[in-house]
Formats: sequence, C-alpha cells, structure tokens
Amino acid sequence: MNDPLTYLWGPIACSEPVFGPSYDPSTQAAFLQLLSAGILQQAETATCITCPACDGNHVETIIALAYQVHGCRHAIPCPEHGRVLLSDEEIVSWAVSFSRLVEMLAAGLELTGQIREIEPRRLWRLGSTEWQARRRMVLFARGFETGSLGPRPPDVSRHRDAIVLVPHRNPSGFDWGDHVPTVVPLPSIATLVDGRIEIDVEALASDVYGAERRAEEDAEGKFSLQDLTLIINQQVKTIQRQELPDDILVGAYLREGSTRKAAEALSRESGREVTKDKVQRALQRFGGMAAVARGDDSDSVVRKVATQHRDRVGRRLHATPKASK
Repeated sequence: MNDPLTYLWGPIACSEPVFGPSYDPSTQAAFLQLLSAGILQQAETATCITCPACDGNHVETIIALAYQVHGCRHAIPCPEHGRVLLSDEEIVSWAVSFSRLVEMLAAGLELTGQIREIEPRRLWRLGSTEWQARRRMVLFARGFETGSLGPRPPDVSRHRDAIVLVPHRNPSGFDWGDHVPTVVPLPSIATLVDGRIEIDVEALASDVYGAERRAEEDAEGKFSLQDLTLIINQQVKTIQRQELPDDILVGAYLREGSTRKAAEALSRESGREVTKDKVQRALQRFGGMAAVARGDDSDSVVRKVATQHRDRVGRRLHATPKASK
C-alpha cells in the first residue's frame, strides 16, 4: 500500500485542504490512517456532493428534507434516479489539521524549541536542529501557487538560514525572488508509520546539500536589483569624474576652428559641460594654437595627439598590478 501521506501532499500544496464526503474507496485505508493520526479531522457538513447513485459524475447541492418520522434527511437531485437520499456519513467532509501535522513533523525531525505559526495557514516555525556544527531553523511552508491561497506566497526570504520543508514534489520551479532558500520536498523524506511521521535522515541530508549547492550556483550568476543599481551608480559616477582626453579636445578644436565652438560641440556630444578653457589647456599641452595654425598640417598634429594618447594608455596598462592568483 502507498504511504498515506501521498494522498495528502497534493491537496495541501495548492488548495484549501478539505476532503469531500465521497472519498475514493481505493484510498479508504490511507484515509482511515490519516484520520486515526489526527491529521484529518471532521469539518463542517458538506454543501455539495458527487452523486453516489449513478456514473454521471455530476455534482449536486445537498438539500435538507424534513420528515415527521425520520426527522431531517439529506438528498440531491439526480437526472437518472430523481431524488437520491444520503446517509449521514455521506455528507461529512474532512479537513487537514495543520496544528497536528506540524507537531508530527517537528517530532519526526526531533527538533528543539517551540512551534510557532508565522503566517496563518501558510508558514510555520517547527523548531531548530544541529546542522554542520550550528543551529538551523526549520520551517514548513505552503501556498506558493498564488492563485489558490491569495496573491502573496509565504515570505521565507526573511529567514535566510532556514531549512524550508514544502509539500510540493518539485519546488525548483518557484520564483523565490533574490534569495533562494534551502528547500526540501516532504514527499521525498516523510512517511506515516503507526500513527507517527518518520523522516528518512539520509534523504533529508542529501536534499539539503543539493538545495544549498543549487542556491550557491544561482547566487553566483545572479545580481539582485540592489546590487545592479549600485553597480550602475558607480559606473555613472566614474564616467562623470573622468576628463575628456586631450586628443578629443584638440580634435574638436581642429574640426570646429575655435575653442568656443569646440567646447559647445563637445558639451552637446558628451552630455557634460566642457568649457573653452579646457580646450585651451589641451592645446597648450601640445604646443599651443600657434603650433596648430602654422605650417604643420592638421593630420600631423592629430597623429601626434593620438600617439601620445596611446602612450598614456600603455603606461597605465603596464602600471596596473597583476591580479593575485
């Protein structure tokens, strides 16, 4: 027989975990074990039911009928059989007791500390455990399918060092945001035996190591929005602090014919303020305007400027210390 918990994980992972009265007979043994362990508890009387009298697989609203002799009875309309009377057992529904489930998980993991509900019916603190010579918090979380439990899943990112247990079989596809937690799927480690939850410790250790390794790999290749904003701001500040090189300033003068026009053109093209004094000082470092205006042709001056610019770049590269290995 399959582990009874296998019939539990699916419903509690992404929907309100209420089991209807028409429980599949093939799962009756598992249902009785979950009921005996206290994980399933009687809920309110069902308001609708799948018709038990035909193969039409239609769901009908339950109607209360008043009889003088038998008192109140319940029935549903059936297109094939007309009115179908229901027994009291058939209209009972069952709900998951999360308080009992988290208590059994904490006991199976042999955790220490108090159990606490962090977010109602979504996120619980089960306790803590010793892991690699340090204490680690253990959480149980559900509700990552945002359409089933509301617009926002549990915020586990606030508990960055926690081991997070989830009822999902494959939680790797979830969008955890900037921080990917250490997530362990319960279906791979937990079984219900003699009314208690047993944990496969070796499988748990393997899942934790695997989850942490994947989280490290994701972190290596992903910047958070805050990190990216910081990098961009630093680059902008670096660009703003940099002066335009002399070859650009002199080249603009040669192109425009005056320091004023060169400064105006460079201001438009670079998006920063360039004054004619900056153009003037660049010209002076290369012999002044007279050197440009006399018989030296513009090409030779530009070649001289470009050569000196390459020399400066080369000196900076050679002066850069080698990266430590």
